[in-house]
Parts: sequence; C-alpha cells; structure tokens
Amino acid sequence: MYIYQNIINFHNSLPLVIPLILSSFLNLWNPVGFPSFHVDEGIYMARAMHILQGGGPLEITEVRTPYDHPFFGQIFLAAALGLIGYPDSLQLSDDGDVHSIESLFLVPRILMGLLAVADTFLIYKIAEARYRNNRTIAFIAAILFAVMPITWILRRILLDNISLPFLLSSILFALYVRKPSQKYNNNSNTSSSKNAIIAASISGIFLGLAIFTKIPVFTFIPLAGFFVFMNSNRSLKLLGLWFIPVIMIPLIWPIYSIAVNQFDGWVYGVEFQSRKEGKPLVVAMQDFFKSDPLLFLLGIAGLIFAAIRRDFLVLFWAIPLLLFFYIVNWVSYFHLAPIIALFCLAAAPALAYLFDKIAKKKAVTGKLFKYATISSIAIFGFVCSWMLTTSNVTSGFFSLYSFIVDYLPDHGDVNNSISLLVGRYGTEIFIWIPKYVFDKDTQFIKENNDSILEELKSGNIIFLVDRYIVKSIEEGNENLHVLDDNTDPIRTIDHKGFDEYDRSVYPYNSLDVNRDIGRILVKANY
Repeated sequence: MYIYQNIINFHNSLPLVIPLILSSFLNLWNPVGFPSFHVDEGIYMARAMHILQGGGPLEITEVRTPYDHPFFGQIFLAAALGLIGYPDSLQLSDDGDVHSIESLFLVPRILMGLLAVADTFLIYKIAEARYRNNRTIAFIAAILFAVMPITWILRRILLDNISLPFLLSSILFALYVRKPSQKYNNNSNTSSSKNAIIAASISGIFLGLAIFTKIPVFTFIPLAGFFVFMNSNRSLKLLGLWFIPVIMIPLIWPIYSIAVNQFDGWVYGVEFQSRKEGKPLVVAMQDFFKSDPLLFLLGIAGLIFAAIRRDFLVLFWAIPLLLFFYIVNWVSYFHLAPIIALFCLAAAPALAYLFDKIAKKKAVTGKLFKYATISSIAIFGFVCSWMLTTSNVTSGFFSLYSFIVDYLPDHGDVNNSISLLVGRYGTEIFIWIPKYVFDKDTQFIKENNDSILEELKSGNIIFLVDRYIVKSIEEGNENLHVLDDNTDPIRTIDHKGFDEYDRSVYPYNSLDVNRDIGRILVKANY
C-alpha cells in the first residue's frame, strides 16, 4: 500500500516535475556562451558590485543618472552574490585571463537561470490556483514557459528578469487569498481569515518589491488588487492592507533621494526614462513573432479566448501592460518577459478547452490528440531552444574583455592617471570588472562626448574602434578623427563565429539581437 501510494504521488507530481527539469536544463546550460552580453548587464553588475564593496545603493558615474531605475535590482543581486562570497570565492588570475572573465559572468548568469526555473514553478502554480486545480492547464502553461525559444531572454542579467519572480509571486498569493463569508463565525473561519491576511500581505510585499525593481510593474496593481478584493469577499479592509506595501516599498526610492539631498537627480532620472521614444510596442511584438511564431500565435489565440470567456487573470494582465507599453513608446525585446508569461498563461486554457471538446466527441482519439499535441509542442520548443543555447556567440567578447583587463595599468602606473575607455554605448560593459574586481582606475566615455580631446591631452586612452566608429570617422567626425590619429593599434579582435549560423533560418534569426563583437580594433595612447 505504501509503495502504491508513492507511485500515485509521483504520478501526480509529474505535471510539475517535467517542466521544471526542462526549464533547468535549458536555462542553466551554457550560460556564458549564449545569449550575447547586453551592455545593461554590465551596468547592473557594476551597481551590485558597488554595493558589495560598501558603496551604498547608488553608483554615481559621469555617464548616466543613478536614478534611471529603482535600486532593489542591484540590492537583490548584491545580496544573492554576497551569500556565496562573490567575487572573492572565485579562483581568478591576476591578469584577468579569459577563464576568470567567464567565471565572473557565469555566476550571475546562473542566478538568472535559477530565477527562470522559479518562474516556471510560479507559472504552474498560478495556473493551478486560477483554474481550479486543473493540472492540464497548469502543465501546458509551464511547459510553454519552460521550452519555447523566446524564453532565452530570461537568461540575461536584467531588471525585467529579476522583477518577474516577485511579480508572479504576488499574483500567486493574491489568488491564494480566501476569506469566508461573514455570516459564519467559528474557529475554522478565524483561521481562514488569518490565512487571507497573510496571503494578502505577502502578495502586497512581493508586488511592492517588483515595482521597486522595475517601475512598469505598477501596471499589475489592477490585476493583483482585483483578486485580493474578490477573493476576500470584497473586503476593503484586506485590500487596504494589501495596498500598503505596494505603495510604501517603492516610495523608498524617492524618499532615499530626499534623505541624501538628491531629489533633483531623482526627478531628472524619472524624466529621462519617460522621455525615451522610438521603440514602439509593435516593433517589439514583431521581434517576438520573428523569434517565436508558435508561442506568439498561441498567445494571441489565448487572448481572444480569454476575452470571450472573460478570464480576468489574462485580461487584467494584458490590457494595462500593453496599453502602458503602447503609450510610453519605448519597448525593447528584453522588456517582453511579463508578456511571455502572459502568452503562456493565455494559451494554456484555450488549448485545454480544445482538447476537452475533442475528447467529448472522440474519447480515445481525443486523448491521443491531446498528448500528441502537447508532446509535439514541447519537443519542437525544446529542440529550437537547444539549438540556440548550444550556440557560442561570446568567444570574441571574452577575448577582448580579457585583453582590456590585462592592458589597463594598475594603480600608480603610467603617470598615476585614470584610464579612459572610449567607444560606443556597448563599450560600458567593459568597465565593471577592471574597476570593481581588479581595482584598476578606469572610466567610460562615449564616442560622441565633447570632452574626448581634452582628456586626450592628459589621460590614458583606450579606444575601441568598430565599424560604426570607422564610418563616423569617414563621415568627418573631427573629434574621433583626432583621437584616431593620436592612438596606436595594439590589438585586433575579429570574431567570425556567426558565419556558421544562418541567421535567415529559424530559430537562428534570434541571433540578430545576439551578435558578438565582430571586428574591433583596440587603440591606445600609452
């Protein structure tokens, strides 16, 4: 009997175990080989390292405002990395060889992979809680989130990926709110009321932390608030309790700026982010369709199905978020993490409804159709994701990074002056490791900064020349022309790894936003 019960329990756990295994495999395999490294990953790692070295929650630089985003993201990163003694716990060479640079990126990338696995678990539990313990819906939603190719976005060290598990946790606990009718009065109801208060409070805290990480998450206030209110028998008191941390936690951001006399900087940072434009939602959705047409179409069908069935989980998720993205007119492909989760949760009930309809007409063939369809989607998604995750798009990046770290002078060398790394926007990613790990004085200057020529007179310059800077020089950019004349070539990195992938063929078309460094000429004046 004991063995039989264990078999039953194992069988019941399979709908959750399978997506978690697949998600773990796809999100933790080859984390430093794919995807390519985005400059924002370097920015957030620099801010986390600033905290780890006792510098406080804000990193002040000449390049950007420290108040462009709330700072829970870097606090979370610093706390998670600090638990394992990062970076001192790593075996790093003194000259910053390729292996050392890879190790420094590997640890936070693994952390992102673990968060993606947690997201998969939360997607399953949200679907299970919302759709009356329907394991078919929960399994489909989790499988889609675990294996579909577009989820490679979750592997990067980005605020969107850090905020997602907090957001999903908030939604899950909002669904867990259960308060009995006031006409009953017994010990069981008292216990249920306490559980409702706890669930609502936890939901509010998680949503507050998610907003404190990424401001657009505020669009989920209607969704979580609706379920807290409705599940508590329309209790305004419980809704108010939930709302307190939702508001108070993000307010730490402006309150901190006031406390350190930097409120003007906070206002500028908020205005700076709000003034961005030129990346409309439609372009991001086109990138979504290009990278993962199957999930995109399933998600759109799921949204239509949700509108017909008045599924408030999907509708309150989709409408505020998509409307906000449409209005701000600044949506990059890596902002799509909550939309990916939405499409998985929207597609699952639609597919389950289709399977049920077919099963009622043809019991045997209906079940075969369900299993065949789910298996086909899972296998297709897994194979496509595996093709991407096993690719290598970063070898040139690590070669260049290692060379820069080794070439930069130590404290007191070369006239005891700060080294300046000059290049395009993405060059900033090469700053945080030499600055915070190898203790080398270095700063980043954009190629269009008017102070370049002044710095050239007294500073140590490393100039990273790519094809765009070459084009600017050829078009008559005088500052870059002078900088080019006063620096000497010291190294050329020419990575042609992309030649083995046909980016016009699915799923390798995702590599259009995963390019390695290409050809970089490194020049210096010392």
